[in-house]
Amino acid sequence: MRDHLSLLTSSLAELGISPSREALERLIRLGELLIERNKEVNLTAIDDPRGVVLRHLADSAAVLAHLKGERVIDVGCGAGFPGLPVKILAGDDLKMTMLDSTGKKINFIKEVAGELGLKKVECLNARAEEVASSTPYRQSYSTVLSRAVSRLDMLSELCLPFCELGGVFLPHKGPRSEEELSEALGGIKKLGGRYEGKTAYRTHPDEPEQYVLHIIKVAPTPEAYPRAFAKIRSKPLR
Repeated sequence: MRDHLSLLTSSLAELGISPSREALERLIRLGELLIERNKEVNLTAIDDPRGVVLRHLADSAAVLAHLKGERVIDVGCGAGFPGLPVKILAGDDLKMTMLDSTGKKINFIKEVAGELGLKKVECLNARAEEVASSTPYRQSYSTVLSRAVSRLDMLSELCLPFCELGGVFLPHKGPRSEEELSEALGGIKKLGGRYEGKTAYRTHPDEPEQYVLHIIKVAPTPEAYPRAFAKIRSKPLR
């Protein structure tokens, strides 16, 4: 991984980010731990150093300039992306909640947070639709992040209930973002959100263009949402 430090530095520069030396060291160590643990436990399909730098570490950082407030949740965080790189780059004041239903991934995040000395990191091994209906998590985060692979109509119902009024939901999306948006806009409105636009980025000239979507919370999410996941999947909000 250390052979790829210059790649990480240049990739972050493409995003307009100039991290401290400590943050770079932490990001590289995160990548090393991911590759090491992935040999023992299946955490990610991307486990080569270049892929980890560009598609996990740098890609996660694309949301950094768009954060609002200091209370952030990463919904469906997997092995820690985008939440862990965002926390490393944002610093100690940011309060980061990492939420995933897979225990081995949450255990990995706890290990990383401990080894890297990350403060104010809360780890939740639970289903998003269950946590989003309970205090103190419902409508209490200034920023909601997600790189989960679910389509936007489903993802919005899982994520927007966490977002406070005036807060922002920042999902990562790929080339099909416009198609997903066209399906999801009605549901986003029902959930109290409003689509504000998207930011395009690349982590490297050879990598495909990706997008961070900007969805603002303008009204409270009705108590009926989120529904049970089986209903979200079988009949997404439109």
